[in-house]
Amino acid sequence: MLFTWLLSTLAESVLPRTIGCRYAFQVWEQIHKYFNAHLKAKVRQLRSELKTIKKGTKTITEFGLRVRAIADTLLSVGDSVTEQDQIDSILDGLPEEYNPFVMMIYGRSDSPSLYDIEGLLLVQESQLEKFRQELMVPNVSANIAHTGGGWGNSHARGRGRTNRGRGRGQGSSSGNRPTCQLCNKYGHHVFDCWYRFDENFVPAPSAPKQDAKGPKGPKDPDPQASSLIIVVVGGCGLGAEFVG
Repeated sequence: MLFTWLLSTLAESVLPRTIGCRYAFQVWEQIHKYFNAHLKAKVRQLRSELKTIKKGTKTITEFGLRVRAIADTLLSVGDSVTEQDQIDSILDGLPEEYNPFVMMIYGRSDSPSLYDIEGLLLVQESQLEKFRQELMVPNVSANIAHTGGGWGNSHARGRGRTNRGRGRGQGSSSGNRPTCQLCNKYGHHVFDCWYRFDENFVPAPSAPKQDAKGPKGPKDPDPQASSLIIVVVGGCGLGAEFVG
């Protein structure tokens, strides 16, 4: 009857562990072995977490409560954790910015309690947060100034590249560009030439134009070089073509 009652109180996940048992004491032994193995594994896991726990992004209060929770869980299963073990776990889990505080605690001649460590850590946390905020204020101003300057320079450089790109695009079609008759340079008319008012400027001699077939001979005059001379004979104007 006791055997049946034990089986009826077991959870479905535990019942497979009692297969083959014929008596109540066998059921009890199987259950004890099963849970004892799980308990030892849990203790090893908590001990490992207590040694490797880190503050990370948690606050000092959350970090201290987690260490206390691990110690209380170990105590509930018969594996006690001393107060010094908890202090060592807290100090070992602090980030690098708390190193001066850790060295100060280890350098003290007396042994502070766990409550003293938590109180001092709260003060240290508030001081670090204040210093962090003070350092962020000039950085924000510098970032704003850098961003504004960078935008202006980028804007100016972008415009410069655009103008140069447009200049090269226009220069590619030299047939549409005018030639100055004073300085013999492309890109402007004689009326816009800045040498027009320079009395000391000596224009460079222009290179003679050649046809694609070669230089022109005396029998192949340039029709553009011809001029029309008006001769007045007996009051009548006669036109004659003069080749020059």
